[in-house]
This record gives sequence, structure tokens and C-alpha cells, in this order.
Amino acid sequence: KRPQKPCAAAQPWSSETLDDIVSRFKHGADWISDRAGSSWKLLFFGGTLGYVNSNEEALRETVPGFESLLVRADKTYQAHAYLIHRRAAQEVRMRLAQGYAADAALVNAIKDWGSDGCWRFSPALLRQPGTGALRDSDITG
Repeated sequence: KRPQKPCAAAQPWSSETLDDIVSRFKHGADWISDRAGSSWKLLFFGGTLGYVNSNEEALRETVPGFESLLVRADKTYQAHAYLIHRRAAQEVRMRLAQGYAADAALVNAIKDWGSDGCWRFSPALLRQPGTGALRDSDITG
């Protein structure tokens, strides 16, 4: 019988990794709060840019102290972790009630909002180790 290797997801995260995630979140949230504290709607912790016109660098925000931290959330898919402000929740819920899938409801709402107040961490805050998947994983990055 062949010994089984432990699943990568079962291995504990290092405190350095957790510290990095917390630090990146704090800096991103502070940047958004400074610029859109009363109007932000949606903040994705990860996800991927859709296949059409996928030029993520064109969406990149300049955040002092970071080469890459946030992008505007245009056409973000496969983001199963996000914060949605209560001012935006009802519009997304309405789309879900109309039969939109979760990704489609979010993308459609972001489009209606003109992408205002919507960002995504890029590179992602959350990653699913061991899959090597770029677009078909629950958490990508």
C-alpha cells in the first residue's frame, strides 16, 4: 500500500503568510476608505478577470507602497469571498431573485454601477493551494 501525502490545504498556514494577508487587507481597506468611505459597494478578496478583454493591468489602482494590490472589479468571476456593503446588497439580491447566478449577479450590478466603488485584491488575498488551477477553482489566485 502506497503512503498518502497530506493534502496541501490540510497543512497549517505560516504566521508570515497570515501576517501578509492581514497587512495587505488592512492597506487595501484603508486605501478604499480614504477614497470611497461613503460610497464603496464591493470588495473581492480574489477572483479572476473574465476572458473577454482581460487586461488586468489597465484596471490596476496605484496604491502607495505596493506594486500591485488592488484592481477595479470589472468582470470579476470566481470570487467566493468578498465584502458587500449594505447599500449594494439589495441590488445584488434582486438579481439573484431574478435567476442570475452569483457571479452574473455581481458582474451585472458592477456594470450598472459603472464599476464605481468596486475593487478586487490582485494578487488575491486567498489562494487554494495544491490545485494549480487558474480559473476553475473555488478560490483562485
